[in-house]
Amino acid sequence: MISSPSGRLLAALLIAVAACSGDTSQRPKDHQAAQGPTLHLVDSVRLEERPDAFIGMPIALSVLEHSRQLVIGDAMSGRIFRFASSGALQAVQGGQGTGPGEFTAPGPAVELPDGTIAVSDFATDRLILLERDGTERSRIGVAGLAFSLATDGATIYAGRLARQAPWTAAIRLDAATGVWTPLGVAPGPYGEAPQLRVAHPYVSVARQAGALLVGFTGANQLVRVADDGSAQELLIPAVRRRLLPADLAARFSKPLPDSVIAEMASVLTGLHPIPSGEVVTVHLDTRLRGRRLEAAGWVSLLDVAGKRACVDAVLPVRGVGKPLTAVLHDTLLVMEQVAEGGETAPRAMVYKYLVSRDGCDWQPLPR
Repeated sequence: MISSPSGRLLAALLIAVAACSGDTSQRPKDHQAAQGPTLHLVDSVRLEERPDAFIGMPIALSVLEHSRQLVIGDAMSGRIFRFASSGALQAVQGGQGTGPGEFTAPGPAVELPDGTIAVSDFATDRLILLERDGTERSRIGVAGLAFSLATDGATIYAGRLARQAPWTAAIRLDAATGVWTPLGVAPGPYGEAPQLRVAHPYVSVARQAGALLVGFTGANQLVRVADDGSAQELLIPAVRRRLLPADLAARFSKPLPDSVIAEMASVLTGLHPIPSGEVVTVHLDTRLRGRRLEAAGWVSLLDVAGKRACVDAVLPVRGVGKPLTAVLHDTLLVMEQVAEGGETAPRAMVYKYLVSRDGCDWQPLPR
């Protein structure tokens, strides 16, 4: 077991690459002509960077609910960058370390009504609560990597795969007391295959209509956890992206390289509710070409209440590596590092897409 913060950070970053590298050749063969949502590019914004404030290794993009700021966590510098929606740099907070206000790998962030910012630190399994000015209020251990955060006010929800059975997949945290309770359980393959838990430990969460939606990088199910604690699984239909193989148990009868496990399915990296009541999901297929990481993305709309889905629109990918996504109102934000022409360093860009239902071929959302 890797116990030091630096060692665990390295392991997390290596897993992130493994979970996103694979061939995109195998797709579901049915409904090949079905249409997903339409993505309308409405704006592109270059994020302001300086020699002393440069995004080196972005690992999370978040939108703060009240201030509407864009927040990017950077694993290279251990800092969070806060931008206006115009791209203007408004604050840089943190730094590499484990002291007050410092991070080793700052991930997603959410904003509470009083202006407090909660940030997940990937390498230390903690949520760090910051005052408006960046001063640390407290840090709370959550015993697992919090890959995604959501909030409905004073309560924070984190996607966090447990390190032991029963493989709970999320937690509910009282920000005032620091007390947290586990929620939901990961789909069956996570309990049956230790290697799957290692290769795909990332869990996404989103609040919607009095429930928590929980998604997984290594499974095609969403788990819907109602506020009364009851849970149900929902299968996400697929048209073009890859699904887990039917012979999963047989494949795991012998040890497999993590890279092989990672190639078994498209990876869910975004779970974003929008005001219409639907949920935007983002799946990625990526592969390594030499030392270059390339990605193909898929965007879907899930209407959980209406039990239907519009799936697998192509997400344009312009940069190198894995794009990061968030939602502002009904607009999908995609952050990439793009280098063109004779540029010696990549530019941090955010592309804004209006996600439209026009032309959708809706399919049943199986339960």
